[in-house]
Amino acid sequence: MTTAIIRLTATRGDAPGYIREGLESLRELGQLGWNSDLYRTPAVPCDRYEAVAALTTPLDRHALIASLRAIEQQCGGDISGMRTLELNVIRIAPGTQAAGAYAAALPVSPNEDLIPIVGTATRTMPPTLDYDAPGGAGFGYDELRPLSNFSQELFSAAADAIALRPGMKILDVGCGTGRFSTLFAQRGAVVTGLDRSATMLTTARASVPAGLAETLHYVQADANLGLPKEEFDVVAFFMSIQYMSLKDAFFQSLREALTSGGMVTIVTLPHRHFIENEFLTRYFPSIPRIDLARFPSIPELERLLREHGFGDISTRDVIDESEGNGDELISKVQRKYVSTLHLLESAEFERGLAAMRADMSGGKRVRRHMSAAVVCARARPVPSARRNI
Repeated sequence: MTTAIIRLTATRGDAPGYIREGLESLRELGQLGWNSDLYRTPAVPCDRYEAVAALTTPLDRHALIASLRAIEQQCGGDISGMRTLELNVIRIAPGTQAAGAYAAALPVSPNEDLIPIVGTATRTMPPTLDYDAPGGAGFGYDELRPLSNFSQELFSAAADAIALRPGMKILDVGCGTGRFSTLFAQRGAVVTGLDRSATMLTTARASVPAGLAETLHYVQADANLGLPKEEFDVVAFFMSIQYMSLKDAFFQSLREALTSGGMVTIVTLPHRHFIENEFLTRYFPSIPRIDLARFPSIPELERLLREHGFGDISTRDVIDESEGNGDELISKVQRKYVSTLHLLESAEFERGLAAMRADMSGGKRVRRHMSAAVVCARARPVPSARRNI
């Protein structure tokens, strides 16, 4: 047995997500006794992310390095001469070593510009949000989260990915107040919106446009307990995949809800967004720790789809740069327009809100950066006998 200290580095795509995928892959080579938080180095054109892990493995150095190269290939390999994920052995010792002893002595990197993303060494799930709680995340959602220009861009990207056409049967899972369900129906689709929140669905049902009552309806149910027993051409998740269990039973239910060759489209936020969206993270530093636990990364989603029988997987990034009025943004933050704000400790929320008021009040213009992704995949045909299980 040997203990190897391995540095993981990623720059391309959802780089923090690739670090997480690399750490999970290392577990297949032995015992991962310790790993650091994520570290970020601001750079042009893309920030670099790093972490260090201590792996105890029966592999010798040669076999270990070969295995690390294989993991790199699984995570995207080389693109334009750059590896999506780099795994480098920086120290190796014979025998089983106490990983914690290395942790205090080793720098993550010789780079002095590293910024630690505190609390990201482990993935601790926060409590599940209750959108029906009085004054909770569902209260005033339609007012705080109207259909924005960025939302329209995300919908257009998803519609292009699935080749949206009139007559398509679409299941919108986690539909909330029905913003995207309505857009699908307005393009001629036959839409079922599904959500477990009565508060959100009350707003959705009251907002069905005239003329769409025959092609747009809503169902209250928990998608983690199963999807409707009918087949859809498309199952869509708009900013709702973080509420799904992502276990085998969930993917089986998803496959059974799709026609043969049906498609799934997932609109979500990559892990790097939660770190680099400095409009919020500079004031509420726990957001990365919370949301990197809540949300699957883009490479994780792609892997899970492959493992559960989906093909033709594609991912499209959608980037938005906008400017807003500081006072209006403060008001929205005060009302916790982003769901993660409901999960912060009250002291951190109040400190962050006070700092925002000091920085942004008086009608100052504030630049904001948003990074989202549209992941699309097609269900591979399965034998009819399996679909009837």
